[in-house]
Amino acid sequence: MSRPAAVTALSFLAGLVAQPAFADGGRTEFEILMNGRSIGTHAVSVTKSGNVATANVAINMRGRVGPISFSYAHRCREVWTGDQLTSASCNDNLNDNPKTVEITRSGATLNIRGPDFTGTAPGNVMTSSWWRVATIRQTRLINSTSGRVENVRVSTVGSEQVMVAGAPVTATHYRLRGGVSNDVWYDSAGRWVKTAFRFSGQRFEYRKRTALAAAPRG
Repeated sequence: MSRPAAVTALSFLAGLVAQPAFADGGRTEFEILMNGRSIGTHAVSVTKSGNVATANVAINMRGRVGPISFSYAHRCREVWTGDQLTSASCNDNLNDNPKTVEITRSGATLNIRGPDFTGTAPGNVMTSSWWRVATIRQTRLINSTSGRVENVRVSTVGSEQVMVAGAPVTATHYRLRGGVSNDVWYDSAGRWVKTAFRFSGQRFEYRKRTALAAAPRG
């Protein structure tokens, strides 16, 4: 290959790498376990239209901690243009106490209105909805239940085997600490395959129960 041709080829490849990684459509669903007991589900459905991806998140939980029972529902609709969040509308309900978070874009700024924060954030900040693998490259995340912009630190734990719909899958384990504290796993294609965290002294785990091939990828 001649030098001009090689330069052209390298420039072309560099251009491909620089392009945003637009999300692929699909659906994923997790069983939620608290202290090893099933208490609900978390599902994400993503549709694409050209450069725009729309994600609908649905969480339903019902359980008991000692003598105290609880119910929780979360619904969120996110719209993304490439890697940029365009808008989000999230509704949270814990024991019949509703909360709402609304996010809209104005140029390079995100406008946030939530129960714990009303203000702005830079346009490249993402939400804490986990289905996009770029979440682990962030230093700040918008909490989709409170509206707060949380500082996070991300570390790589390593490669592990995760059970997905009854089959082992090799995934990378990441640990987030700070305003949002979760452990999350993604496979080599950037698909979300597991989550684990502690809340109010309880241990939660997400076990993916739908086929990996059908999962959205972002």
